[in-house]
Amino acid sequence: MTLFTKGGAKPAPMPFRIRLSDGRCRTNPTSFTPEEIADAGFVAVDPKPDPGVNQFVTWGDGDWVLHDKTLEELAGVPKVRQRRQHDTQEQR
Repeated sequence: MTLFTKGGAKPAPMPFRIRLSDGRCRTNPTSFTPEEIADAGFVAVDPKPDPGVNQFVTWGDGDWVLHDKTLEELAGVPKVRQRRQHDTQEQR
């Protein structure tokens, strides 16, 4: 599914109703033309990237931003895994 941004806002699916620059409203995203989408101020965005194990993704400045996790964030990962393994072993 294509996501769109308007004014740099976090990407979302195209809304059911858009308002064109002349004030008219259009409904039903399947019928919107590329010209109407642009006229309403919406821009299609690239797909959200898949972060690596040591990364996370945010939206900022009109684009997806890939971040590396900090050492503190990375240090917390094994504890979560250990806790899950411990919980799983207790359930057996």
